[in-house]
Amino acid sequence: MTVHTDVDPGLVERVAALEERVTSVSFRLNLLWFIVGVLILALLFRPLAQLIVLLGIVLAIPAAIVGVIVLISIVLNRCFPAAPSCTETATATETVGIHPAD
Repeated sequence: MTVHTDVDPGLVERVAALEERVTSVSFRLNLLWFIVGVLILALLFRPLAQLIVLLGIVLAIPAAIVGVIVLISIVLNRCFPAAPSCTETATATETVGIHPAD
């Protein structure tokens, strides 16, 4: 296996952005097909239509609450990033208590 170290730094960011967009579009298409499927089922089975709509509402409320909580946490993490002391990691020698001589 060959490891390439001459990768364009911007390439990694562009690939990550592209992956995020593809995932977002895929999720939206899946959600759209789910909604269309539920509507078709509701039209085919009128007695079950009220149950399907009620189930959709019952499932949508907790999902919306979780979505708002996740959105707030993302915004807070971007506005108030963790202090450097919280994110720095110890080296292997510091972990076992061996400190280099001054």
